[in-house]
Amino acid sequence: MPEPELLTSAQVQELLQIGRTKLWSLVRQGAFPAYRLGAGRSGPLRYRRSEVLRWLERNRMPSAPPEDGPDGPERREELASGSAPER
Repeated sequence: MPEPELLTSAQVQELLQIGRTKLWSLVRQGAFPAYRLGAGRSGPLRYRRSEVLRWLERNRMPSAPPEDGPDGPERREELASGSAPER
């Protein structure tokens, strides 16, 4: 059975492993896509799964450099000892 496209706040909280307050804060700031069902400010919010996953990817932290790369263990040792040449 395919995953539903529209998610409730509880489902998004579970998917992202965040609390209600954090989710509401992101929505209120306009940083997270949400849709209000019904009229008024008290209508329930819904979220499109595809937009939640796209938001998650856009907010991904950059990967750490490989250990044997230019900032690997040798470079860190040079920096720590103060003998590192300027780059």
